[in-house]
Amino acid sequence: MATERITIVAFGSMGDVVPYLALGIGLRNAGYRVHFVTHSRFAPMTAKYDISSFGIEDDPVSTLRSDSGQRLIASGTHPLRSIKSLISELEGKLRLYTEHVMQQSNGSDLLLGSPLGTLVAIHVAEKLETRFFPAFLQPVTPSTQIPNAFVPTLFHTLPENWASHQIYYRGGSFAFRRLMNDLRRMIGLNPSSGCEPFASIYREAMPTLYGYSAAIIPRPTNWMGHTHVTGYWMLPSTEDWQPPDRLSDFLGSGTPPVCIGFGSMIYGDPEDTTNLVLEALRRVGCRGLLVTGWGGLKPCSLPDDVFAIQSAPYDWLFPRVAAAVHHAGAGTIALALRAGVPSVTVPHLLDQFFWGQQLYRVGVAPRPIHRLKLTADGLAEAISIAIKDEGLKRKAAYFAERLSSEDGVSCAVEEISRHLRN
Repeated sequence: MATERITIVAFGSMGDVVPYLALGIGLRNAGYRVHFVTHSRFAPMTAKYDISSFGIEDDPVSTLRSDSGQRLIASGTHPLRSIKSLISELEGKLRLYTEHVMQQSNGSDLLLGSPLGTLVAIHVAEKLETRFFPAFLQPVTPSTQIPNAFVPTLFHTLPENWASHQIYYRGGSFAFRRLMNDLRRMIGLNPSSGCEPFASIYREAMPTLYGYSAAIIPRPTNWMGHTHVTGYWMLPSTEDWQPPDRLSDFLGSGTPPVCIGFGSMIYGDPEDTTNLVLEALRRVGCRGLLVTGWGGLKPCSLPDDVFAIQSAPYDWLFPRVAAAVHHAGAGTIALALRAGVPSVTVPHLLDQFFWGQQLYRVGVAPRPIHRLKLTADGLAEAISIAIKDEGLKRKAAYFAERLSSEDGVSCAVEEISRHLRN
């Protein structure tokens, strides 16, 4: 049985972190000693699954509500503004993250990093002379066959997608070089002329794991053999979750509602957003279930055909609704696809534009609606398509069937074990 110690470094919102917890559970069940470094907000969740963890006192909710967080969303699909806003937000945080990851990773045989975690973990692994694998929920390895997930869709029409990867790697290397070298000096490494992690991922210089399904984005044929598309990383089922009585009563009192929630995404006045959503539901004439999440929605008074909850497990909730309106985060995308429910996507930032476009491409959602362009009319039209278009429903059911046979966590654990043996 495996005895190696694996440290997983994952930062961001709920959808950015939960898939890595699922991966950690799979690694723990395979006999590895797993340690999870994330935000303190997620400590109750790691404790629930008996995963050793360290929580950094940095709240991603506050980040999104900050001026720089709101500027990041407002930058939309403009790459230079997005990079500038992201650098502004991360500069202080990455120093804090690096300090704690360095302390928590001693004795590790392998570090795994989410996109944000990788900005720190690759340098810590070099200092500790241990192995590091990127583990992402969205594709960034260069290919002419698919675009880079972090470059706005504006650039996905350029020849053979290659330009989007050049923008990501060259732009990222230029923008982050000073900050990355500051972090290297901080932990006693020499500055590097090749900005990491961008340089190593671009060269495919290390095993890389992608936690999404090849049924949604086929694996490019030009990727090297150590770049793996494993399938989605999902927590154990919560089918036995017991809903509040009022939620059960609402779900059972009429036709399946449209579920609307933007997870951790907060932009502008939550009451204004809620009123826009309610007006869209009224125009369509359907029941609605609002999931307020981290505060993007803030209902005051609701009509009888709309109900609000703060949260519920999406793997339990999505199969019980007519359609899901969401921000197109990677984690939410996976749960909507697995449930076989049509989506309406309202991307706010970064890779959400990519995922919204992918769901439209495979036929399980209407065209995505940019958050900055969200109107009651546009949302009502998209909801109407999602609940009435039989083609969308058939495609959603088809992909649910495809994904039911996949076990992304087991596949990822197998690949990690194989590379550690080599």
